[in-house]
Amino acid sequence: MGARHHRPAPAGRGRDGGRPGRRDRAGRERLAAAGFTGIEVGLAPDPASFESADQLEAFLATVVLGAHLRDLPPSGRRPFVHAVVAGLDEPVVDYVRLQIRATRAADG
Repeated sequence: MGARHHRPAPAGRGRDGGRPGRRDRAGRERLAAAGFTGIEVGLAPDPASFESADQLEAFLATVVLGAHLRDLPPSGRRPFVHAVVAGLDEPVVDYVRLQIRATRAADG
């Protein structure tokens, strides 16, 4: 089985290539259609730092790269994760958290 590579989306775009603002509007529209008001949607940086490459590899394999690793044979999984870690400048996962606040009107 040959190696498969995921091509990252352009900077500032989601994995599907869509602009973040488009998803915000769609999410707001879905919340409003479900009866929510006072809708606030935003993104908050929340990087995860690790003290060792081993910790980072375990985290990436478990949390971030699972879908990619499932497509690889077992013998190729650890080398793949190791190659990802080797390509990072520092042991940090650049997380961005989606934050949503909304109020749902009481039924009745």
